[in-house]
Amino acid sequence: MTSIDKFRNTTNGNAESYAVYLGNSNERYFDDNIGVKIDMTDMYEMTSDTKYLDRAELVWDFILTGMNDKMGGGVHWKEFGNSKNMCSTAPAALSRKALFSNE
Repeated sequence: MTSIDKFRNTTNGNAESYAVYLGNSNERYFDDNIGVKIDMTDMYEMTSDTKYLDRAELVWDFILTGMNDKMGGGVHWKEFGNSKNMCSTAPAALSRKALFSNE
């Protein structure tokens, strides 16, 4: 886990997530982080190691910052972006179900 954790950051004091490059001043994409969240959830289900669940929840907190009712709802494609796409909205809906399947 140490390799991917090198990409964790907070940009402008926002929720922590995984960035494209190392450092705090680069872009963070919601669709990329949703993929990380899905993988972390799968790893948790395979191993029962809570570090994977913790990382999935960390990413989910970031994804929530990209959701709003503008343009009919959904998840933005990238942080500080103006577009919403299927590549971020649909997997976010599915990954929420996977993370919170015990509700």
